[in-house]
Amino acid sequence: MEDYMKIGAKKLFALLVVLSLSLGISNVANVQANEEEQSQSIRVMSYNIRHGEGNDNKLDINRTANVIRESNAEIVALQEVDKNWSERSDFMDQAKHLGEILGMHYAFAPNVDESPAKGKSERRQYGTAVLSKYPIVESNQYTLPKIEESSEKRGLLETVIDVDGVNVTVYSTHMSIIAGERVVQIKELAKITEEKAGPVIFMGDFNAKPNTFEMRPMFKRFSEAFQGKRNAYTAPVTKPAYQIDYILFNNNFELMRSDIIQTEASDHLPIFAQLQIKAK
Repeated sequence: MEDYMKIGAKKLFALLVVLSLSLGISNVANVQANEEEQSQSIRVMSYNIRHGEGNDNKLDINRTANVIRESNAEIVALQEVDKNWSERSDFMDQAKHLGEILGMHYAFAPNVDESPAKGKSERRQYGTAVLSKYPIVESNQYTLPKIEESSEKRGLLETVIDVDGVNVTVYSTHMSIIAGERVVQIKELAKITEEKAGPVIFMGDFNAKPNTFEMRPMFKRFSEAFQGKRNAYTAPVTKPAYQIDYILFNNNFELMRSDIIQTEASDHLPIFAQLQIKAK
């Protein structure tokens, strides 16, 4: 009888050990699952594509697509995008074409909008775009101010993207080459975004170096993906000497990684960043 009770006690102890281990593993798995739910990592890219014309002066929008594909970027801000513009881009709707061959959602905002070319019915447009592997649930366009009547029209594309249940606001812009115009344009950007809640990512070709006066309002509101890094140059592609392309983000993100992609598919080098959405 005593031996039987000892055997029973041993079995009961073994059962309790197995149960406690199972519960421990289950709790660890639940914690890991909760952490994954609370923090989402996304890879973003900014790229001035020069309407698909490479540094070799050859038009090849599929080469542009390959650069984006190989980067594994999930959200891409594009500048200098053509839509039915002219022979220089074969009258292509480039944002649509890139979206289709990459399997991504897209939004396009024309900064320049002109009458159709002779023999064509579609308006000639040129501007910015956003590509996304996640659904784009909203898009808006803002016209930015300019000082000189003859200078190129500039704008801001605002998109809201559903990243696994989290609404992320993503901007794509292309600033003026004139410093005075950039000052007023960036003030307008700050005004547009000052009450924007939630995760915000701001990408584009600002045509301004980091130490310039006009960039100060952006750096006050946003962190910069290459801050503190030397030689984060994006133009010209053969001998990069200027940092004028940026990925900016608010305090809802933590920067995991940033880098520059070496390619001659445009006259700018594309940049990317891995950002983690902070847990609420």
